Amino acid sequence: MIIDLKKRLMAYKKVEIHWLDSKGVTSDWEFLDEIEPFEPVMIVSMGFLFQDNDNYKTIIQSCNETQVLGRMTIPVCSIQQIIELKQIKKQLKGKRKCKSKDK
Repeated sequence: MIIDLKKRLMAYKKVEIHWLDSKGVTSDWEFLDEIEPFEPVMIVSMGFLFQDNDNYKTIIQSCNETQVLGRMTIPVCSIQQIIELKQIKKQLKGKRKCKSKDK
């Protein structure tokens, strides 16, 4: 089951997307001569590139064999940079097992 999931994920590039997002929505009345600017905010998001077309990029952050969690679509016009992340394999010494807190 884990091998099938790894094969499925290998089909998607791992990416880091730098993009501009809007900032703030005011909820109170403001005097025009006291308004300070809201500059757009640079955001960095990482995940598996699930959908890639001329209008938008969709990444997923987590998944299992049948479901995804953390799906985000970013308009291409907001994207400043896309960096493809390369896998680094690190060999762990010895076998590691997760310990349950119930035991």
